[in-house]
Amino acid sequence: MRFLKGTIDHRLEYNRAGDPQFTGYTDADWGGDPTNRKSTTGYIFSTMGGAVSWNVKRQPSVALSSCEAEFVALSRTTQEALWWKQLLQEIKGQRTIPIFCDNQSAICIAQNEGFNSKTKHVSIRYHFVKDSLERGDVALHYIPTQQQPADGFTKVLPKQKNEAFRRYLGIVN
Repeated sequence: MRFLKGTIDHRLEYNRAGDPQFTGYTDADWGGDPTNRKSTTGYIFSTMGGAVSWNVKRQPSVALSSCEAEFVALSRTTQEALWWKQLLQEIKGQRTIPIFCDNQSAICIAQNEGFNSKTKHVSIRYHFVKDSLERGDVALHYIPTQQQPADGFTKVLPKQKNEAFRRYLGIVN
């Protein structure tokens, strides 16, 4: 209730001077649920200075590493990116959706550089990210954790970082 009272005058705002590129950000915590140790996926897609799509969801199974948790999150984010790609291709011709992830190991696995016996337990259904990369539907990029806007969906943030997170989403007072 305190959060709702404190944000009652806030709104989502887009800016014509904002970046017109449709961009995704994905993040995960690792084993953040203290009861069942499942991780949480969070993602944001934004354009023109504001968020247009976001989601936070508990992952369906326990991840054995932070890399696996991030890879599962990347898979879910790629699914959303493919839906947006179909729409954006018709509207503005955008063919590739950039997705930013703060886990270099997950990016390497998706680009097939890091797949080995240590990652064979990762469910095959998540490997469609590789197919999406090969088709050029998405492009993966590294972003340092300190600059990751999706952190606000998976972690408790200090006040200053939470305000930056809200600004990134396009939430203004």
